Amino acid sequence: MAKKKTEEQVLTEKILTKQNKSFPEWKKETLEKIQFDFFRGQDTELEAYVMQREMRQLIMKESKKLL
Repeated sequence: MAKKKTEEQVLTEKILTKQNKSFPEWKKETLEKIQFDFFRGQDTELEAYVMQREMRQLIMKESKKLL
């Protein structure tokens, strides 16, 4: 069963259609750019978000072991 599209995705697809781009193509290009920026240390905001998410996951994982 296909995943239901969010309103953001529907609107993004409409904008991209006007720009003669497909959503999968745009998604791939966008993620590649973000990944390159991240690995070069040029996206400190994303780095902080990723580290915060990973720290929370580690804390949750370890706290379950204690219960």
